[in-house]
Amino acid sequence: MKYLLLGDEYKTLFIEDDEKQYSIKYDPQTKGWYPGGNELFNNRVGFDSSEPIDSPYRYGNSGCMRPIIEITREEAEAFISKKIDEKGVKRLLRHIRRIKNLSVYNSRLILKKDRATDVKTKDSVTQ
Repeated sequence: MKYLLLGDEYKTLFIEDDEKQYSIKYDPQTKGWYPGGNELFNNRVGFDSSEPIDSPYRYGNSGCMRPIIEITREEAEAFISKKIDEKGVKRLLRHIRRIKNLSVYNSRLILKKDRATDVKTKDSVTQ
């Protein structure tokens, strides 16, 4: 696991799994952890969602990239002023992984179902 601070003033704390696929983000308002979504990845590739899809500045846009620094667990705990339950964090990251895998699986099922519907509709039109 990696402890990361994101932003010009390093105000956002993330914990990322070793594969850099899943992360959780600390919310100081609720003092809780939430799925990090695509924020770290988008930052790393310079993704700018405000640019049009065919714009050459949509990806690799250094204007929207913010610095990321890796810190120690102790520094992360000092940042949020409380101990980090590593077992709980690992459990949460595994849960996020399962949910994303399930979403991909469900998307594939929906796609197969849509294709079956398309084929059925196509056949019924030709008859």
